[in-house]
Amino acid sequence: MQPAAPVDLPPIKASTAWLRYVYVFGSFIGLILTGGVVYGWSPMLEMLTSAGVYADLCDPTSTCAARDVALNRIYSFAITINPLGATLFGVILDAFGPRIAGVASAVTVLLGARLFTTSFTGRDFFVLGYSLIGLGGPGLQVATQGMAAMFPANPGTVLMLNSAGYAASVVVFQILLAAVTAGIMASPQAALANYTAAIAVLTFAALALPHGTIGYRRLG
Repeated sequence: MQPAAPVDLPPIKASTAWLRYVYVFGSFIGLILTGGVVYGWSPMLEMLTSAGVYADLCDPTSTCAARDVALNRIYSFAITINPLGATLFGVILDAFGPRIAGVASAVTVLLGARLFTTSFTGRDFFVLGYSLIGLGGPGLQVATQGMAAMFPANPGTVLMLNSAGYAASVVVFQILLAAVTAGIMASPQAALANYTAAIAVLTFAALALPHGTIGYRRLG
């Protein structure tokens, strides 16, 4: 049986060449907004502490060791499930393409952010909510790595921007912590900002990411 001949994809049209830069810029901003579960825990921990989360576990005669354990459990679950998210969305990417993987990632983060935000005033879903954020966080990075194919002369630069956007997400949490410290907003409102960011990423993924497993190559 003869192997299938490679598909000769049409070159990108000059009238749509600028879309490549829109995609890269949009994905970079999206990664900054959704990747902070790994890099933004320190400022998030300060916000949770200032909001009195798990303060009922403190013993007046102790150093709140039980509260510290409960707070660190939130991060422990999220960081453990984070690599699983990369694997899961990699499978989704191969099967359904960048758009479905990006949308699924944003929906997962959106659900997690919603549960996390409501935990300040309702039932305790901090662990579940942050774990879902950790699960969905790598999804957009996985879904947008293929953008390097749109820049055959500079694929390394695009991949670098992809990784840098994910790592730079700590900036968002530092800004939110500064706002909480300055009294501009309370911790629940800062957490709500993550929920709003997930909606923005969902919109970007649904409207901008290509559909199908060869979407980026058609644009490259």
